[in-house]
Amino acid sequence: MGKRIDPHCSAYQKAIDLLARPWTGLILSLLQDGPLRFSELEEGTRGVGAKTLSARLKELEAQRIVERHVQAGPPVRVQY
Repeated sequence: MGKRIDPHCSAYQKAIDLLARPWTGLILSLLQDGPLRFSELEEGTRGVGAKTLSARLKELEAQRIVERHVQAGPPVRVQY
């Protein structure tokens, strides 16, 4: 039998809470094949406002799930 996950485990609960946030799964699926610029993520997440997309990316970055790279410009480009 496989190992069972304790539903009271705080790491498990944090992961579930993060993945349950609107649009998080879509964002992660888009990034699965490699880095994308913010504008490319905006295109792939039609229906998600820039403010919401930015907030989700900041949450994922804070949890160290995605990395944010700033490329010197002009124009300055941000890649996740």
